[in-house]
Amino acid sequence: MFQGIIPLLVIGGIVYAVVRHRSPSGPPGERGGAMSVGQEVRIPRLDEWVSAGLISAEQASALLDFERERVRSAHSTPRPHRRVPLVAEALGYLGGILGIVGLVMLIASYWDDMSGAIRLSVSAVGMVALAIAGFAVPAGSDAALMRLRWFLWTVSTAAAGVAGGVVVHDLMGRDMSRQESQVAIGVGVAISAVSGLLWWARERPVQQATMVGGAAVALGCAVTQSSGQGVTGLAVWGFGLMVVATGLLGLFGLEVIALSTGAIVTLTGAGIATDEWMGAGSILLVLSAASAVALGSVLAAVRQRDDAATDLADRLRSAGPTLLVVIGSLAMVQAVPMAAVHFADQAAIATGAVLWAVGVALVFLPDAVPVRFPVLIGLVGGLGLIVGPAVTSGESEALATIGGLITAIAAVTFGTLPGRVLLSLIGSVGLLVYVPWSISHFFPGEDRAPLLIAASGLVIVAVAVLVARSAGRVRAELGASAAR
Repeated sequence: MFQGIIPLLVIGGIVYAVVRHRSPSGPPGERGGAMSVGQEVRIPRLDEWVSAGLISAEQASALLDFERERVRSAHSTPRPHRRVPLVAEALGYLGGILGIVGLVMLIASYWDDMSGAIRLSVSAVGMVALAIAGFAVPAGSDAALMRLRWFLWTVSTAAAGVAGGVVVHDLMGRDMSRQESQVAIGVGVAISAVSGLLWWARERPVQQATMVGGAAVALGCAVTQSSGQGVTGLAVWGFGLMVVATGLLGLFGLEVIALSTGAIVTLTGAGIATDEWMGAGSILLVLSAASAVALGSVLAAVRQRDDAATDLADRLRSAGPTLLVVIGSLAMVQAVPMAAVHFADQAAIATGAVLWAVGVALVFLPDAVPVRFPVLIGLVGGLGLIVGPAVTSGESEALATIGGLITAIAAVTFGTLPGRVLLSLIGSVGLLVYVPWSISHFFPGEDRAPLLIAASGLVIVAVAVLVARSAGRVRAELGASAAR
C-alpha cells in the first residue's frame, strides 16, 4: 500500500509545483505590478528631445499616441491558458520515465528467457505505442505540449534502437566475432531511420539530432568491420563535415542542430583516429576544434543578431554559431594538451614553436577578421603564448625559460598600447610562471631559495600594481570587445 501511495504523492507534488509556479493567466492589467490601461504612458526624455529641437511637438504627440495604442492592444489581447499544457507536460514526463523504468526492469528480469520474436515484439510495440502517443499530443496549441511530443518520440526512438539490436543479434545470426559492432549497426540504423521519419524536414530539433547520432554510430561501426580505427575516424569525421556543410547551406533542417551535431561528430571522428594515428589524429583534432571556434566566431560576427526575435525557431537559428564556438573551445581544452604532450616527446622545440605561433595568430586575429568572441579567442591565443615556450623544455630548459621571459615581457609591453590590455594580463601570468622557473634553472643549489622567494615576491607585487592600474582599461576594453 505504501508503495502505491508514493507515485500519487510524486504526481500531486509535481502538479502543485507547476500550478503554483505559473502566475495567474488573466491579462496583464489584472496582475499586481503591471501597467494598467488607465496608467499614463511616458517616453523617457521625450520632452528633452522636443526642447532640443530633435523632434517636433507633433512628432512627440504621434509617438505618445502610438505607445498608448500599443499598450492598449497588449492589454486587450487574450493570452493562452498555459496551466493545463504544463501540467500535461509534467505528467507526460513522469509517466514516460516510470514506463521506461518498468519496462527496463521487466526486460532485465525475463530477457534471457524470451525468444527473439518476443523480444522484437516487446520493443516494437513500445516503439509504435510511444510514437502514436506523440502524434496524439496536440502540439500545435502550446510549446509545452510540443516538448512533450518530442520527449515521447525520443523514448520511441530508444525502443526502436532496441528493436534494431534484437533483429541483428537474435534474428540474423551474425558472426559472433564481430557481434558487438554489428549489433551497434542495427541500433544506429534503427534510431536514425525512425528519427528521420519523425523529423521529415520539420523543425523538430530532438529528432534531427538523434537521426545524425544514429547515422554516425552506424557508419562508424560499419567501417570498423573492414578497417582500423584510423579509417573509421576519418569516415566519421567526413560525415560530420557533411552535416555542418548541409546545415550552412540550409539543406538540413534547423541550422543550430546541424552545426552542433555535425561539429560533435567531426570532433568525435578525429578523436577516434587518434587511437591508431596519434600524431596525425591529434593534428586533425586540434585543427577541427580550432576551425569550429573560428567558423562560429566569424559567422556570429558577420550575421546581425536579432535581439528582438521571440520565435523559438529564430532563437535557435541565431544560436548555431555560438554553439560552434562553445563546442570547439571545449575540444581545444582537451586536444591541445594531448597533442602538445605527444609531439613534445619527439620534437619539443618544433611543437613549442608551433603553439607559440598559433597563439600569436589568435591574439591578433580579431584585428584582421571580424569575430564575435574576441576576448575568448584572445585568451586561447594567450594560452598558446604561455604554453608554447614551456613545451620546448623537453629539449632545452634554457630555451624554454628565456623564451617564456621574453614573451611575457613583450606581452606586458605591447599591453600598454590602446586596446591591448588583454596582452598585459597574459604577460603578467607569464611572468608569474617564468621568473621563478628561470631562477631555479640558472641559479641551482640550496642557496637559491632566498633569491627565488624575493624575486617571486617582487614579480607578484609588480603584477598586482599593473592589474590595479589597468582596472579601468580592463573594464572598458574588454567590455567593448564583449559587446562586439
